[in-house]
Amino acid sequence: MAQPRRVTWTRLGIIVFIGGTISNLAEFALAVTVQTGVMLPLIVLMAIDAAMIAYFFMHITQLWHPEE
Repeated sequence: MAQPRRVTWTRLGIIVFIGGTISNLAEFALAVTVQTGVMLPLIVLMAIDAAMIAYFFMHITQLWHPEE
């Protein structure tokens, strides 16, 4: 029974990794191509990327809802 759960978590981890990679590539492309007015979109993309990492890989929600 543990195997399907592991596959689900692995798949979710891969999806989050790909999403973070795409976000980082978008940040880089935005920083290189746009000359002015780029700070707000970069901050939004960085915040989304950091939130995904904190939620999925660092399990930050366990600070408020620990397993018993």
